[in-house]
Amino acid sequence: MRYLTQLSNYINLLVTNVVILIAILCVVLGGVNVVNRSLIHYSLPWTGVLTRYLLIWLTFLGVTILVKKNNWIRIDFLVSKLDFKKQVFFNFIYYFILFVFSSVLLIKGIDLILMSAIRNQEIPTLYISQLWLYLSAPLAGFIILIHLFVLVWQLINTRGVS
Repeated sequence: MRYLTQLSNYINLLVTNVVILIAILCVVLGGVNVVNRSLIHYSLPWTGVLTRYLLIWLTFLGVTILVKKNNWIRIDFLVSKLDFKKQVFFNFIYYFILFVFSSVLLIKGIDLILMSAIRNQEIPTLYISQLWLYLSAPLAGFIILIHLFVLVWQLINTRGVS
């Protein structure tokens, strides 16, 4: 399990750096588009499309960072008022729901990739395969599952659950 924890930490570091780069790239592309529209009254068609697709990647990869830090959205106002064992029980329920969501994301994302590869779908403005856009979903699902296994293992071991 130590190796899975190290892998989870390494993936999180890598994903964090990629998300930072994507965010910077989105700002630069948006700025270039605004400057082009203002100064030369011409908008580059590919900057808006690329920014949209990068934001999709940013969203999916950003969710994996939140899962690693155990900061995804959940309503725990009432759960925090419960005793320790019931809180642990509800954490397992949260993790199970996240496991189902991530598994569906992984499986359906792979289906989308295969469908895109078979149909050879292309993004017209960028001249790249839609496979690269669809890859964000199963990749995020897979990374979330890795982080989730580590979180469950930590919940079992550090909280004394038997």
